[in-house]
Amino acid sequence: MALCAINAHTEAALADDDWKVLDSAEYAFEEKEFGEALRLADKARSIHVAKYEKAKAILSKSVMPSEVKKAGDDLIDVYKALTKRSDTTATAVLDGIYLTRDPFFFGNSLSRLLAWLTERREYPEADILTGKVYEAEGEFSVAINFFKKAWDKRSYLDIPDDRYTIAYHLADIAELQGEFGSQEENLLLVLLDDEVYGAPGKESTTLQAMVRSIKTDPTMTKFFMLYRHDRLVALKAYQDLAQCYERDGRIDRAYPVAVLATCASMTALAKTLQTEDFQYTYSTFEDLVRQSASRRKVVQWAADNNVWDSFLLLSSIMWKSGDYEQATGLWNCLASYCPDATAARKASGELVSRKR
Repeated sequence: MALCAINAHTEAALADDDWKVLDSAEYAFEEKEFGEALRLADKARSIHVAKYEKAKAILSKSVMPSEVKKAGDDLIDVYKALTKRSDTTATAVLDGIYLTRDPFFFGNSLSRLLAWLTERREYPEADILTGKVYEAEGEFSVAINFFKKAWDKRSYLDIPDDRYTIAYHLADIAELQGEFGSQEENLLLVLLDDEVYGAPGKESTTLQAMVRSIKTDPTMTKFFMLYRHDRLVALKAYQDLAQCYERDGRIDRAYPVAVLATCASMTALAKTLQTEDFQYTYSTFEDLVRQSASRRKVVQWAADNNVWDSFLLLSSIMWKSGDYEQATGLWNCLASYCPDATAARKASGELVSRKR
């Protein structure tokens, strides 16, 4: 957390840690004790607010003496002045903040740090959990409000990647409600900082090159050999967007994200295989699938992360785009070597249906 237990004087007022209470709320949610989860989330939020209000009050009071005021707005000089006065309460507050954000995060400005403490009262993690509870109970409009609030305050997340969790929940609710435009909009939030993707209809030059390599090489050898994309966190967004576009008949939009889903899946699959077999080196996609099938942990990981869906999805979209050889080759590989029985059956079924 940004602030640990400040010192003996403030610990009494903050007997419970906000993150510990929120962890209990998460457990209650997992146990489907939704009322208790909401109660604990509210408690965590209150503790969080009190923590930062207390921190700001301590600092605001400690910088009032004339010898500290002489340091002006310079945080480093203020810290030196507080240390000289043996104000361990105030320096402990600053030390707690500096665990995650150094003085230069605030432009070395005391006034900016104090303003940040006011904003830091927001607790987006508690809003995410509250949104999850209401989503589970089917109260979608309330859930959306909490997720949107959390998204607006995402810069205060202790784990920045939790912003993807928010976007995914908003997209899933939109899909359930049949609001596919909103689903697309929220999935694209996951890809805001994905330079390899770019934007719908304005894909990056790298992604355009990926697509060309597939279309000009029926074996897809060049594509699988040359391209990697280490972004597993975006896999669901790639897959869901591809399905969304495919459902709407926008194959030109579906193709690039399906390519990224496949590239990300293959990259992660190869890395996971290497953790189980340090001697493994990539040679061909067929070999990757066969080698993966021989490792139980890799098979389980692939199932848990839905990686085989990426290859099935790309095959379907390639076929609809007229890349018949590429699609047939990928289906053949999956039907013959994929360790996931469901995926292998789907690939076999596609091959049979195309021969009719």
